[in-house]
Amino acid sequence: MTPDQIIQGMQLQVIRRAAAIGVSAACREAGISRMLLYRWQNRLKQYGLDGLHPRRQRARPGPRAQLPRHADQHALGSRSHTRRGAVGAWPRISPAGGA
Repeated sequence: MTPDQIIQGMQLQVIRRAAAIGVSAACREAGISRMLLYRWQNRLKQYGLDGLHPRRQRARPGPRAQLPRHADQHALGSRSHTRRGAVGAWPRISPAGGA
């Protein structure tokens, strides 16, 4: 059995158990929320057994966003100015002819 089939079988067992003893008790036994059980029931009703297959959570393949070449240098340059704290910022914010 594949992991997907094991998960699908567990989902079916919880759905059947909910029909036998009630939703709250079955969810408590399985350690899941009632909302998740209702989601499984709706998928089963709408798509049949295929609806209970686990969904993939990884990103879909496609074009990757490219940053402009100068973006990295700009980010590094701005970091060096902000890490000085109040003492490092004082000469930049004091008046030109100040005390």
